[in-house]
Amino acid sequence: MEFFDVLKSFWNDEKISNLDKEKFSFMINRRIALKHVYVSAYLSKPGIYSGAITTFWKLFLRKNYNHYPSWLYTKSLTKIKEKKQYSINDFDSETINSFCKFNKCEIKYLEQAFKFYPKEIYKEIESFKEVI
Repeated sequence: MEFFDVLKSFWNDEKISNLDKEKFSFMINRRIALKHVYVSAYLSKPGIYSGAITTFWKLFLRKNYNHYPSWLYTKSLTKIKEKKQYSINDFDSETINSFCKFNKCEIKYLEQAFKFYPKEIYKEIESFKEVI
């Protein structure tokens, strides 16, 4: 069972396995803490069986809410922005060679730096290209 399946099963009479109760108890407690902070803080104390926390929240939510409450939903990113692929091959070899000569480094070191900091190095080479 997935996390949201467990939450939805609070309002239908699906059985939740003890393993799933224990597995998702922290996330359920954290999500419900958005609305019921003090109760959630009390249940976060060490020594409380995590499966019992999930059972408590199931009984609590069924008693106080007739259906899945809207505050349990969170907004998610609908569009994933495409990341620009920075590549050292976007520049001509003359620019790369002059950049390496100016910074007193070899091309292999520039390529390694490009692996770890592609955006920053790309901007550096772009600004260097404008100066030339």
